[in-house]
Amino acid sequence: MFRQRFLLWIMCFSLALAVPSYGAEKRPTGNPPTVVEGGPSTCDLAVYKSEDSGPIAVAVPDNDPAGVDVGTLQSGAFDGTRFTDIIVDLRMSHTYVNDLVATVTYHDPCDGPALAFADILLFPPCEGDLDGTTTYFFSDGAACGLGASCGCPATLPGGCYQPSILNALSGFDGLFKGGCWKLNIADLAQLDLGLVTGWSVHMLQAPTSTHLSSWGSVKTLYR
Repeated sequence: MFRQRFLLWIMCFSLALAVPSYGAEKRPTGNPPTVVEGGPSTCDLAVYKSEDSGPIAVAVPDNDPAGVDVGTLQSGAFDGTRFTDIIVDLRMSHTYVNDLVATVTYHDPCDGPALAFADILLFPPCEGDLDGTTTYFFSDGAACGLGASCGCPATLPGGCYQPSILNALSGFDGLFKGGCWKLNIADLAQLDLGLVTGWSVHMLQAPTSTHLSSWGSVKTLYR
């Protein structure tokens, strides 16, 4: 009797090994893929809507943590669309870029508190200066940061750069169009001066999906 039971147990165990575990095969393993949304990997602005300050002349005070409020840009009238990517450009001269913190904020309503912010400059690791005759673009999709892996010549060339990775421009993703952009620039060390001659915000937008609010709304469609 014991021999028969032992053989039966061996047969059942063998069948269990032979049967494939379909549930385990269908279950995903590892981390889910990251969904990357938004704009292109370069500062190609072909599909962006832009708001520009036009020519301005705003001096950046030396060694002043409060900085200077450069100005306000409208994002356009509310139309139900949300931001999916933001690129900011800055036209500015300064004799020591490592002194600078440049912060963009978004307000809706325009006189309300900031809903989100991003530091396009946050003490860039460079002792070079900003050339007031060129444009510096800031995009999360850029290849390198200003004065970091992009290099640090005596005068930093215009181009497409990453903002600070601590407070990136992706913080604006998902917010509704209809508010205002504001820019503050502060110099936090002595002996160097700067002048802002213009800035822009470039917005990539997507419509918001519409969801029916109740079962009654669904029934109304078929009456």
